[in-house]
Amino acid sequence: MWRWLSTLDQEPVTFAVYSPSAPADNDPPHMAGEFISHDPGLGMVHVGSICEMADGSLVACWYGGTREGARDAVIYLAMRASGEAMSWSKPRVIVDRQSASRELHRFVKKVGNSVIFADSEDRLWLIYVTITVGGWSGSSLNAKISHDGGTTWTASQRLTLSPFLNVSELVRNNPLPLRGGGFLIPIYHECLGKFPETLWIRTGQGDQRITFRKIRMAGGWRTTLGLGFLSALIGVIPLGGLPLARWLISINANFSISLTALVFGKVWENASGIRLLDRKAILSSSIFGLTAGLALYPMALGLGSLDPYEFGWSFSWLFVLLMVITAILLFTKNRFGIVLVACILGYDLQLLESPNLWDYLVDPFFALISGVILGGWLIRGARSMRSHGHSECRTPS
Repeated sequence: MWRWLSTLDQEPVTFAVYSPSAPADNDPPHMAGEFISHDPGLGMVHVGSICEMADGSLVACWYGGTREGARDAVIYLAMRASGEAMSWSKPRVIVDRQSASRELHRFVKKVGNSVIFADSEDRLWLIYVTITVGGWSGSSLNAKISHDGGTTWTASQRLTLSPFLNVSELVRNNPLPLRGGGFLIPIYHECLGKFPETLWIRTGQGDQRITFRKIRMAGGWRTTLGLGFLSALIGVIPLGGLPLARWLISINANFSISLTALVFGKVWENASGIRLLDRKAILSSSIFGLTAGLALYPMALGLGSLDPYEFGWSFSWLFVLLMVITAILLFTKNRFGIVLVACILGYDLQLLESPNLWDYLVDPFFALISGVILGGWLIRGARSMRSHGHSECRTPS
């Protein structure tokens, strides 16, 4: 839940532009093929990946075993120094299910697809698949880094990318570098449906902590339809003589229009790739939600004699303040202003069960989510400032 909320106010990533140098002569393009290992001694090898280091050497990895998905499958690595006369080194095992289980502190049934690539600091990255239960639908992704060209590696770090047991995430293709550092790796989901996804991954300055997040690419409309179908079922499934939806409403009778807009914007972004609420709107909504929640709920629960909720029953200063805030947001082209307009229209049309304006603007869940988003934003800002300060301290005078 935290990882999902912490991605709401992040800007879209941009790609680093690669400009290849012009050839020194007019020789025609050259292509050659060769075997990395002439005698693999395996029944199956699959998903080969290759990258180039800064000195021109090549590094390749793949997985192999008696068959695809076998428990004896391991991930191999081979290297080739720069120069036409150089040959590939003997393949060696860098990951098997025993080492992965030991490093990840969990049972690993088998390993699978792997991708290798180098970053701007000439570090090697390995992203690979482990499976604990079942087949490829039960897969998870993990990462390792080498600082010495593949001789030694850091312990594997599990990448938590799915809220349901962190399964059904696979990798196969090489990444694209991002402006400012990090990579965007094409991955895919393979369980009840098959969907293309992207994995954003990088390390923090001066440490080994890997940060990452996942975005489902446009085309995930099947999931959106599935959630819609599930919502429809929740609305009609009987439980104790009442539809299940009425039991959920018993917990919170009114989910505010502000929260509905926030959730709808995130679902629409996952389904279509179009961001309805940008960073400025998310930040404004979070400030509004937390401020409104702090102003309303402690007093409404009896912290003082004043009850702000009473100002939402009929025309009062709350309506004037809301109109001023909405006008300012619209004038500054802040999209959260449109959300507040929707709240006002919803109140005029009495779309919710409550006739109180407060319930159209804020609810306990929206206030809580707003606090989490702002907290995450402040923590990332503090870390960024601290990293920048450390970088300046390390700069020689």
